[in-house]
Amino acid sequence: MERQVGVLAELTRLGQGSHVCCVVDSSPRFEEWAAGCLAEGARQRQKLFRFAPDAVLPELAVDGSVTLADPHVAFLGRGPMDPEAMYRMFRRQDEVARDEGYQGLRLVADMDWLLAAGPGRAEVAEFELVLDEVVRELGATVVCAYRTSGFDDEAVAEVLAVHPVTVGDVPLEPGFRVWSVAPGVWEVAGEVDVFNAEPFERALATAAGRSASLLVRTSGLGFVGLAGAHALARVARARPDLRIVVEDACPSLLQCWALGGFESSAPLVEVRPPNDVDGTVVDWSPGDGGRER
Repeated sequence: MERQVGVLAELTRLGQGSHVCCVVDSSPRFEEWAAGCLAEGARQRQKLFRFAPDAVLPELAVDGSVTLADPHVAFLGRGPMDPEAMYRMFRRQDEVARDEGYQGLRLVADMDWLLAAGPGRAEVAEFELVLDEVVRELGATVVCAYRTSGFDDEAVAEVLAVHPVTVGDVPLEPGFRVWSVAPGVWEVAGEVDVFNAEPFERALATAAGRSASLLVRTSGLGFVGLAGAHALARVARARPDLRIVVEDACPSLLQCWALGGFESSAPLVEVRPPNDVDGTVVDWSPGDGGRER
Protein backbone atom coordinates (compact mmCIF):
# COMPACT_ATOMS: atom_id res chain seq x y z
CA MET A 1 0.00 0.00 0.00
CA GLU A 2 1.32 3.44 -0.95
CA ARG A 3 1.02 5.59 2.16
CA GLN A 4 -0.45 9.07 2.00
CA VAL A 5 2.07 11.59 3.34
CA GLY A 6 2.40 15.35 3.59
CA VAL A 7 0.26 18.34 4.53
CA LEU A 8 -3.43 18.67 3.70
CA ALA A 9 -5.45 21.87 3.94
CA GLU A 10 -8.43 20.04 5.46
CA LEU A 11 -9.68 16.53 6.30
CA THR A 12 -10.58 15.49 2.77
CA ARG A 13 -9.24 13.10 0.14
CA LEU A 14 -8.17 10.59 2.76
CA GLY A 15 -7.58 7.10 1.47
CA GLN A 16 -7.29 3.77 3.21
CA GLY A 17 -4.16 3.59 5.34
CA SER A 18 -4.19 7.35 6.05
CA HIS A 19 -3.04 8.29 9.56
CA VAL A 20 -3.54 12.00 10.17
CA CYS A 21 -2.47 14.30 12.98
CA CYS A 22 -4.98 17.15 13.02
CA VAL A 23 -3.89 20.15 15.11
CA VAL A 24 -7.01 21.83 16.53
CA ASP A 25 -7.06 25.46 17.61
CA SER A 26 -10.66 26.12 16.57
CA SER A 27 -13.46 23.78 17.64
CA PRO A 28 -15.99 24.99 15.02
CA ARG A 29 -13.50 24.46 12.19
CA PHE A 30 -12.61 21.02 13.52
CA GLU A 31 -16.27 19.98 13.76
CA GLU A 32 -16.77 21.08 10.15
CA TRP A 33 -13.73 19.08 9.09
CA ALA A 34 -14.81 16.03 11.11
CA ALA A 35 -18.30 16.03 9.57
CA GLY A 36 -16.84 16.18 6.06
CA CYS A 37 -14.32 13.47 6.87
CA LEU A 38 -16.99 11.08 8.17
CA ALA A 39 -19.25 11.81 5.19
CA GLU A 40 -16.35 10.95 2.89
CA GLY A 41 -15.86 7.69 4.80
CA ALA A 42 -19.54 6.83 4.38
CA ARG A 43 -19.17 7.27 0.61
CA GLN A 44 -16.20 4.89 0.72
CA ARG A 45 -18.31 2.34 2.65
CA GLN A 46 -16.14 2.50 5.76
CA LYS A 47 -17.56 1.92 9.23
CA LEU A 48 -17.54 5.24 11.08
CA PHE A 49 -16.30 6.04 14.61
CA ARG A 50 -15.77 9.14 16.71
CA PHE A 51 -13.77 9.08 19.93
CA ALA A 52 -13.96 11.88 22.48
CA PRO A 53 -14.10 12.39 26.26
CA ASP A 54 -17.28 10.96 27.76
CA ALA A 55 -18.58 14.38 28.79
CA VAL A 56 -18.33 15.64 25.21
CA LEU A 57 -20.01 12.74 23.41
CA PRO A 58 -23.64 13.95 23.91
CA GLU A 59 -22.73 17.27 22.28
CA LEU A 60 -21.45 15.75 19.02
CA ALA A 61 -23.69 16.31 16.02
CA VAL A 62 -23.61 12.85 14.42
CA ASP A 63 -26.29 10.44 13.27
CA GLY A 64 -26.78 6.78 14.07
CA SER A 65 -24.29 5.67 11.42
CA VAL A 66 -21.39 6.86 13.64
CA THR A 67 -20.30 4.83 16.66
CA LEU A 68 -19.36 7.10 19.58
CA ALA A 69 -16.99 6.11 22.38
CA ASP A 70 -14.63 7.41 25.02
CA PRO A 71 -11.79 4.86 24.83
CA HIS A 72 -10.76 5.59 28.41
CA VAL A 73 -14.19 4.37 29.54
CA ALA A 74 -15.12 1.86 26.83
CA PHE A 75 -11.80 0.06 26.32
CA LEU A 76 -9.56 0.91 29.28
CA GLY A 77 -12.10 0.68 32.09
CA ARG A 78 -11.06 4.14 33.31
CA GLY A 79 -7.60 2.75 33.99
CA PRO A 80 -4.17 3.87 32.76
CA MET A 81 -3.18 3.92 29.11
CA ASP A 82 -2.80 0.39 27.68
CA PRO A 83 -1.56 0.62 24.07
CA GLU A 84 -1.82 -3.10 23.39
CA ALA A 85 -5.47 -3.10 24.48
CA MET A 86 -6.11 -0.26 22.03
CA TYR A 87 -4.40 -2.08 19.16
CA ARG A 88 -6.44 -5.21 19.89
CA MET A 89 -9.57 -3.09 19.85
CA PHE A 90 -8.68 -1.66 16.42
CA ARG A 91 -8.07 -5.12 14.97
CA ARG A 92 -11.25 -6.51 16.49
CA GLN A 93 -13.38 -3.62 15.21
CA ASP A 94 -11.84 -3.91 11.74
CA GLU A 95 -12.71 -7.62 11.64
CA VAL A 96 -16.28 -6.91 12.73
CA ALA A 97 -16.64 -4.10 10.18
CA ARG A 98 -15.48 -6.28 7.30
CA ASP A 99 -17.75 -9.11 8.41
CA GLU A 100 -20.60 -6.59 8.24
CA GLY A 101 -19.69 -5.69 4.66
CA TYR A 102 -17.80 -2.43 5.27
CA GLN A 103 -14.52 -1.51 3.61
CA GLY A 104 -12.70 -1.18 6.93
CA LEU A 105 -12.73 1.60 9.52
CA ARG A 106 -12.75 5.39 9.53
CA LEU A 107 -12.14 7.05 12.89
CA VAL A 108 -11.99 10.69 13.96
CA ALA A 109 -10.59 10.87 17.50
CA ASP A 110 -10.54 13.90 19.77
CA MET A 111 -7.37 12.94 21.63
CA ASP A 112 -8.44 14.85 24.72
CA TRP A 113 -9.73 11.42 25.78
CA LEU A 114 -6.09 10.60 26.57
CA LEU A 115 -5.87 13.23 29.28
CA ALA A 116 -7.85 11.12 31.74
CA ALA A 117 -5.58 8.11 31.10
CA GLY A 118 -2.53 10.20 32.01
CA PRO A 119 0.24 9.04 29.65
CA GLY A 120 3.39 11.16 29.33
CA ARG A 121 4.50 12.85 26.14
CA ALA A 122 6.89 10.07 25.14
CA GLU A 123 4.23 7.41 25.84
CA VAL A 124 1.73 9.18 23.57
CA ALA A 125 4.25 9.39 20.74
CA GLU A 126 5.15 5.72 21.16
CA PHE A 127 1.45 4.78 21.07
CA GLU A 128 0.93 6.81 17.89
CA LEU A 129 3.98 5.38 16.12
CA VAL A 130 2.87 1.79 16.66
CA LEU A 131 -0.69 2.80 15.80
CA ASP A 132 0.65 3.96 12.43
CA GLU A 133 1.83 0.40 11.82
CA VAL A 134 -1.62 -0.91 12.77
CA VAL A 135 -3.36 1.64 10.52
CA ARG A 136 -1.19 0.57 7.57
CA GLU A 137 -1.75 -3.10 8.31
CA LEU A 138 -5.55 -2.72 8.47
CA GLY A 139 -5.91 -0.16 5.70
CA ALA A 140 -7.91 1.98 8.12
CA THR A 141 -8.40 5.75 7.97
CA VAL A 142 -7.59 7.37 11.32
CA VAL A 143 -7.57 11.05 12.28
CA CYS A 144 -5.99 11.92 15.65
CA ALA A 145 -7.01 15.44 16.67
CA TYR A 146 -4.77 17.15 19.22
CA ARG A 147 -6.10 20.37 20.70
CA THR A 148 -3.57 23.07 21.51
CA SER A 149 -5.67 23.80 24.61
CA GLY A 150 -5.03 20.29 25.97
CA PHE A 151 -1.49 19.50 24.81
CA ASP A 152 1.56 21.75 24.93
CA ASP A 153 3.59 22.63 21.84
CA GLU A 154 6.32 20.06 22.52
CA ALA A 155 3.80 17.25 22.94
CA VAL A 156 2.00 18.20 19.72
CA ALA A 157 5.32 18.38 17.86
CA GLU A 158 6.34 14.88 18.96
CA VAL A 159 3.05 13.31 17.89
CA LEU A 160 3.20 15.20 14.59
CA ALA A 161 6.55 13.53 13.96
CA VAL A 162 5.00 10.05 14.07
CA HIS A 163 2.07 10.76 11.73
CA PRO A 164 2.60 10.71 7.96
CA VAL A 165 -0.14 13.30 7.32
CA THR A 166 -0.66 16.70 8.97
CA VAL A 167 -3.70 18.99 8.97
CA GLY A 168 -4.02 22.29 10.82
CA ASP A 169 -1.77 25.07 12.07
CA VAL A 170 1.38 23.53 13.52
CA PRO A 171 2.53 25.37 16.68
CA LEU A 172 6.03 23.83 16.66
CA GLU A 173 7.54 21.97 13.72
CA PRO A 174 9.20 18.68 14.79
CA GLY A 175 11.58 18.74 11.81
CA PHE A 176 11.16 15.09 10.81
CA ARG A 177 8.44 12.54 10.15
CA VAL A 178 8.57 8.75 10.45
CA TRP A 179 5.94 6.29 9.21
CA SER A 180 5.42 2.60 8.58
CA VAL A 181 5.95 1.23 5.07
CA ALA A 182 5.85 -2.52 5.69
CA PRO A 183 6.59 -4.89 8.61
CA GLY A 184 10.03 -3.88 9.90
CA VAL A 185 10.33 -1.09 7.29
CA TRP A 186 10.03 2.61 8.16
CA GLU A 187 10.41 5.80 6.16
CA VAL A 188 11.97 8.96 7.62
CA ALA A 189 11.88 12.42 6.05
CA GLY A 190 12.95 15.93 7.08
CA GLU A 191 16.04 16.81 9.11
CA VAL A 192 17.52 15.62 12.40
CA ASP A 193 19.79 17.82 14.48
CA VAL A 194 20.53 18.51 18.14
CA PHE A 195 17.09 20.05 18.64
CA ASN A 196 15.05 16.99 17.68
CA ALA A 197 17.51 14.10 18.12
CA GLU A 198 15.83 13.00 21.36
CA PRO A 199 12.34 12.37 19.90
CA PHE A 200 14.01 10.91 16.80
CA GLU A 201 15.84 8.41 19.01
CA ARG A 202 12.62 7.52 20.83
CA ALA A 203 10.86 6.92 17.51
CA LEU A 204 13.66 4.69 16.23
CA ALA A 205 13.77 2.76 19.51
CA THR A 206 10.01 2.16 19.31
CA ALA A 207 10.28 0.97 15.70
CA ALA A 208 13.26 -1.24 16.62
CA GLY A 209 11.23 -2.91 19.33
CA ARG A 210 8.75 -4.22 16.78
CA SER A 211 10.98 -6.70 14.90
CA ALA A 212 14.31 -8.55 14.76
CA SER A 213 15.58 -6.33 11.95
CA LEU A 214 14.94 -2.74 10.97
CA LEU A 215 15.06 -1.17 7.52
CA VAL A 216 15.00 2.64 7.58
CA ARG A 217 14.42 4.37 4.25
CA THR A 218 15.79 7.90 4.29
CA SER A 219 15.60 9.25 0.74
CA GLY A 220 13.53 12.17 2.07
CA LEU A 221 15.89 12.87 4.99
CA GLY A 222 17.93 15.86 3.88
CA PHE A 223 20.23 16.37 6.86
CA VAL A 224 21.38 14.38 9.88
CA GLY A 225 23.78 15.98 12.33
CA LEU A 226 26.10 14.30 14.78
CA ALA A 227 23.35 14.21 17.42
CA GLY A 228 21.16 12.24 15.03
CA ALA A 229 23.97 9.80 14.26
CA HIS A 230 24.56 9.34 18.00
CA ALA A 231 20.83 8.64 18.43
CA LEU A 232 20.94 5.91 15.79
CA ALA A 233 24.03 4.37 17.38
CA ARG A 234 22.45 4.39 20.86
CA VAL A 235 19.39 2.55 19.54
CA ALA A 236 21.66 -0.04 17.97
CA ARG A 237 23.75 -0.49 21.13
CA ALA A 238 20.59 -0.92 23.21
CA ARG A 239 19.59 -3.81 20.91
CA PRO A 240 22.85 -5.67 20.14
CA ASP A 241 20.82 -8.46 18.50
CA LEU A 242 19.17 -6.06 16.04
CA ARG A 243 20.37 -5.57 12.47
CA ILE A 244 19.62 -2.06 11.18
CA VAL A 245 19.92 -1.04 7.53
CA VAL A 246 19.69 2.64 6.62
CA GLU A 247 18.97 3.11 2.91
CA ASP A 248 19.74 6.24 0.87
CA ALA A 249 21.67 7.94 3.66
CA CYS A 250 22.32 11.64 3.00
CA PRO A 251 25.93 12.94 2.84
CA SER A 252 25.76 14.47 6.32
CA LEU A 253 24.76 11.16 7.91
CA LEU A 254 27.47 9.30 6.02
CA GLN A 255 30.05 11.84 7.18
CA CYS A 256 28.89 11.85 10.81
CA TRP A 257 28.76 8.06 10.89
CA ALA A 258 32.36 7.84 9.67
CA LEU A 259 33.70 10.69 11.82
CA GLY A 260 32.02 9.33 14.95
CA GLY A 261 33.56 5.90 14.47
CA PHE A 262 30.14 4.28 14.60
CA GLU A 263 31.11 1.54 12.13
CA SER A 264 33.05 -0.13 14.94
CA SER A 265 30.86 0.83 17.93
CA ALA A 266 27.60 -0.14 16.17
CA PRO A 267 28.72 -2.87 13.74
CA LEU A 268 25.23 -4.24 13.04
CA VAL A 269 24.15 -0.92 11.51
CA GLU A 270 24.65 -0.70 7.75
CA VAL A 271 24.44 2.86 6.45
CA ARG A 272 24.07 2.78 2.68
CA PRO A 273 24.57 5.76 0.35
CA PRO A 274 21.91 6.55 -2.25
CA ASN A 275 21.79 4.33 -5.31
CA ASP A 276 19.56 6.74 -7.21
CA VAL A 277 19.80 10.52 -6.88
CA ASP A 278 16.28 10.81 -8.27
CA GLY A 279 14.68 8.85 -5.40
CA THR A 280 11.44 9.68 -3.66
CA VAL A 281 11.17 13.13 -2.11
CA VAL A 282 8.58 13.86 0.54
CA ASP A 283 7.67 17.33 1.71
CA TRP A 284 4.90 18.91 3.80
CA SER A 285 3.92 21.75 1.47
CA PRO A 286 0.25 22.74 1.88
CA GLY A 287 -1.99 21.94 -1.04
CA ASP A 288 0.10 19.17 -2.60
CA GLY A 289 -2.55 16.58 -1.79
CA GLY A 290 -0.31 14.85 0.70
CA ARG A 291 1.28 12.37 -1.68
CA GLU A 292 4.75 11.03 -2.21
CA ARG A 293 6.34 12.44 -5.33
